[in-house]
Amino acid sequence: MAITSPLKPIDGAALRVRRKSTSFRSLVRALHLRRVESVLDVGASGFVGETTTTHLLDLLDAAITAVELDRERVAALKERFGDRLEVVCGDAFEWDDGRAFDLVVLDIDTPRIPAIFEEHLEGRLLELVRPGGVLIIAIVNDLDQAFHGPKALPSANEPLIAPFVERHFGSRRLTDRSLKVHYADHPHYRALAMVEKWPRDPGNYIAWLALQRRRD
Repeated sequence: MAITSPLKPIDGAALRVRRKSTSFRSLVRALHLRRVESVLDVGASGFVGETTTTHLLDLLDAAITAVELDRERVAALKERFGDRLEVVCGDAFEWDDGRAFDLVVLDIDTPRIPAIFEEHLEGRLLELVRPGGVLIIAIVNDLDQAFHGPKALPSANEPLIAPFVERHFGSRRLTDRSLKVHYADHPHYRALAMVEKWPRDPGNYIAWLALQRRRD
């Protein structure tokens, strides 16, 4: 049975991540996504599935479809996982075979993040994620760290990302609490949690944001 009822939000700031685990794995486990039957994994080829795909396969009893633009990365995913998941070569926001998913995971390059929130969240993603389903999206949550910290992104990315974060969220630093407030009255989504991607790294500037699509 697919997800149909509202999930319980969790305290992302207090989420415990075991030293040998990852925040993504801990987040998926803490959300108790037991009724997930289908998953769309976008950007799965990062580290050949190590960031998201291996954890999804391990934690969920669901059919997983990975969509990847690069043909070489598609081949690498197929070689590593075989028939444990379906791999599609294409752009997830143009590819359309009529399916919608219980869980959609978006682990994409940071310059593409603004388009996710300002174009696709209210567009294609409403078609890809079922009502009641969950989105887990990578988001830049600390602009000062992102462009002036010890692991700063290329300076050329700042004009692409910083104005978007400030315009869309009204702050240079996002927190679990502020994002729950931001989405409190949103017509289509509610925030379940935000957790830092590298929670023990003082140079962290990126996070996972889990949203649940409201039922129409």
